[in-house]
Amino acid sequence: ARQKVFGRLYAAMIRAGEGGGALEAIIQRLAVHLERINELKGQVIGAMFYPILLMLVGIVSVAGLMIFIVPRFAKLFAQKGAMLPTSTRLLMWISDTMAHYWWVGILFGIVAVALQRNYVAKPEGRLKWDRMLLRIPLLGALLAKSAMAHVTRTLGMLLNGGVSVLSAIQAARQTLTNEAIAQVLDRMADNVRAGESIAKPMADSDVIPTLAARMVAIGEESAHLEEMLFKVADTYEKETSRTVNQLVFILGPAMIVMMAAVILFVVVSIFTAIYSMNSLAGA
Repeated sequence: ARQKVFGRLYAAMIRAGEGGGALEAIIQRLAVHLERINELKGQVIGAMFYPILLMLVGIVSVAGLMIFIVPRFAKLFAQKGAMLPTSTRLLMWISDTMAHYWWVGILFGIVAVALQRNYVAKPEGRLKWDRMLLRIPLLGALLAKSAMAHVTRTLGMLLNGGVSVLSAIQAARQTLTNEAIAQVLDRMADNVRAGESIAKPMADSDVIPTLAARMVAIGEESAHLEEMLFKVADTYEKETSRTVNQLVFILGPAMIVMMAAVILFVVVSIFTAIYSMNSLAGA
């Protein structure tokens, strides 16, 4: 197997299947594993679709208000020459800035993305960035739980397929995208080489859920590591689904409230100015 194309996980599984004369069974396990991973990814993406759609609609709606609607009222107010309330002047300033300097926001976004990509391209920067992501409320928990579900199921599948513990850890490490969690697997591999427990680096880490570390330790001590790894994977797949639902439950209403607040600010600012102009005209 070519590792550059298929990765260490598939190479290790196929090699174990060839060596043990169970290649067909190994390929079936790989297929099931991929189905589980894709199912979990699809669930996360599907659940996050609604909040992301709301955010995009909100951004477009606010931009439309500020760039096309508010300037018309600004011209009207300028013709009247009335002294506008503070909130209305702030609204006019925001609208004028967005209408004339929108390109600054785009340029800032491009520069920010370029700087972020350059920062995470360095090993130290990538580690700090991934640690920061894990500290974000709810999102960090989602990333940690989904990584635990993925890595424990991968390890369990590899060990069940006859791959050595060290090779299994090294292959599972290559499938991780979060460097902070990946480094825990590096320490686990070091412990295997030294003949020590693989659960200790998990317990000592501040990025691995405590329950996962304890369950792996119990499996290791009871000589049922493979079974316990699958149980950990099942547990954290359910936890991932629960955390996704919590995120959707919070983000959906939060987006609606934010959109409502912005629209309310625009409406109140405009009507306050109209009311002030009518009051002056009546006086």
